[in-house]
Amino acid sequence: MFRIISDIGADIPAELKSSMTIIDQDVTIDDECVLVGKDECSIVDFYKRIDAAKTYATRALRQDEIIDVLKKEQGKGDIMCFSFSQRLSATGSQMEKACNLMNSKPNRIVYYDTLTATIGQGLIIYLAQCCNEQGMTIDQTVTYLRNAETKLSFYVILDKSSHFFSGGRAANLNNESLYYPVLSLPLGNLYQCMGYTLSKQDAIKFIVQKIRNKCIDVMFIGHVSNKQEAFRLKEEFAGYADTIGACYVNPVMGVHTGDNALLISFLEK
Repeated sequence: MFRIISDIGADIPAELKSSMTIIDQDVTIDDECVLVGKDECSIVDFYKRIDAAKTYATRALRQDEIIDVLKKEQGKGDIMCFSFSQRLSATGSQMEKACNLMNSKPNRIVYYDTLTATIGQGLIIYLAQCCNEQGMTIDQTVTYLRNAETKLSFYVILDKSSHFFSGGRAANLNNESLYYPVLSLPLGNLYQCMGYTLSKQDAIKFIVQKIRNKCIDVMFIGHVSNKQEAFRLKEEFAGYADTIGACYVNPVMGVHTGDNALLISFLEK
């Protein structure tokens, strides 16, 4: 079996997460570097803090930070390293360089750009975990994942555009705070705004209509500090997928979505 390492971008529902190593990353809030805790209270407090902050930003992981983690995993078996899309962050390119530098010292290390982020990235890693548990090799897993990517979709419903707009990760998003934007994430590209709705419920209905006639294997729902809203959405999708999980969006990713965003990623059969 191989080991799995990911940057902090991966979001996987706790009940579906196997053993894996996450490389922590801080966020700068009003010139202070903050490493956000993993418990619910820390995450909720984080979003309250950025709403009141004058400035906040994430940074790419450095190559030396990634190498330090790889060194700790040396001698424990071959490794698959996952990153969120290089199109969205420089972290992926730094991880790729670190993996190439450390490969075969003493284990084989394979880098995998998930071409997506947060729950989309988590869904890819969840599939890799399943492959690993079934005894598949790294090469077999890579082949399976590249085929699975063609069946992966990712949607985001924002409460407001300002956080995402300032991050520059959407190709055609306007800084419009009066409406609810619906975005999609084509693999390996920037987010694309599909349109604006008058209410979040209208946005959810829009996504449900897109999913209604699909045959879905796995679905992940991400939320920021709106857990109840995410679980209502999970109930809305009941019957559309064999496996449905909901989880927090980690703050390094959520700093771009802002508070109360909803994320939906799914894999078609």
